[in-house]
Amino acid sequence: MSLLRRKTVFEFYYDPSVVPSQNIRCNTENILVMLGHISKKKTGDHEYEFRLKDTGKLSKEEIKHIYLTKAMVPAAMKKYEIEKVFGTKEKAIFFGKEVPVILVYKDSTFGYPSDIYPHIEKNKLITIEDYLAAL
Repeated sequence: MSLLRRKTVFEFYYDPSVVPSQNIRCNTENILVMLGHISKKKTGDHEYEFRLKDTGKLSKEEIKHIYLTKAMVPAAMKKYEIEKVFGTKEKAIFFGKEVPVILVYKDSTFGYPSDIYPHIEKNKLITIEDYLAAL
């Protein structure tokens, strides 16, 4: 058994007062249940944690900052298309509002997210629920 515990943290950005867009197939209630189950799961030396981020309490500037400094990192590294999902690159008008978001942090990512959901990969939309169901 390893002495080092690996940890994956999920930051779920959403506004509970906004109904998610039908275009991205997102059921926030189901996602919250899935995250609850996953956060209780411990496999060997790995644990999971999730943090809720209510974007209804954030300004447009704060949301834009999160988008540009956090969400763009895994998108650029993995060549995901996210502008079509969240709106234009500069404004990210749907980020965490009409389009809830999960940023995934793993131990080795130095404070930056290693992944983002939803995103478009090879012309296919990968939803938050697709990702969580595959864990």
